[in-house]
Amino acid sequence: KGNKFPHAIGSLPREGFIGLQNYGGKALWFRNVRIKPLTDRKPKYTGKEPITEVLTKAASAANSGLKELTGDSTPLKAGQKIAIYGDSITMQGGYMTIMNKALAASDRTKSLKVKLLKHGLNGGRVPTVLEGKSPWGKLGGTMAELLDKDKADVVVIYLGINDVWHGKKGTNPADFRSGLKKMVTMARGTGAKVVLATPTMIGEKPGGKNSLDKKLDEYAQITRDLAVAEKCVLVDLRKVFTEYIEKNNTKKNAKGEFPRSKILTYDGVHMLPAGNDLIAQYVSRGIVKALRGGK
Repeated sequence: KGNKFPHAIGSLPREGFIGLQNYGGKALWFRNVRIKPLTDRKPKYTGKEPITEVLTKAASAANSGLKELTGDSTPLKAGQKIAIYGDSITMQGGYMTIMNKALAASDRTKSLKVKLLKHGLNGGRVPTVLEGKSPWGKLGGTMAELLDKDKADVVVIYLGINDVWHGKKGTNPADFRSGLKKMVTMARGTGAKVVLATPTMIGEKPGGKNSLDKKLDEYAQITRDLAVAEKCVLVDLRKVFTEYIEKNNTKKNAKGEFPRSKILTYDGVHMLPAGNDLIAQYVSRGIVKALRGGK
């Protein structure tokens, strides 16, 4: 309210045309303006589209992951396998169910018989997923054994929450990084393309007010840095979820609760449908990027 701009910066597309503005109708000159292209990819917009159309497309971009995975231009091929390693969020399988339904519903992908292989370990941390067992469950083999058995085309690794959440019984930063790196090396040894996903959340308070936000950010950064170092595709779920709660969890009701319709988890960690949908969209996009060679 009271903002002179009709559209929030955060709602604008991340690519397009650059406009140069003057003030008060006075004559104004620009010189020595240099623009360096960062890619040879053609822009999405011509500069002639109505702003409402541009904003609509930008707003729907976050929901395009499943469309990219199952649409006409999908890079998926018949019989491909995608293995996903994670903790109880993956074990519950909500986001994988959304992905499977999308694959089965699409005329482009339903005949390809693509398999999503679920390797979610209850209470799973990087070391315990490598071992294939935790105090709360088993994967049915070590990660090395499962990788050799699956021979997956893409391996998604989505871990870090329990490594932080379990405190002294969790995983220190050095072991977390070395364990993740070992997973990447092992997966690539089977010929798979690797996608690394940052941990999502432990609590839904905005503004970094959850008790483990700082530590979770540290582990998310380890994952980001490793993705760069190892040239893996990164799915930055931590960034996606943090931006979501900053936008949506701004006001509490009379009971001191955030709007139920905007909540992503039922306990601060495990996903409700909205949370599973976010993961499904962005993991799908990561898989597509991996199959296209990181592009």
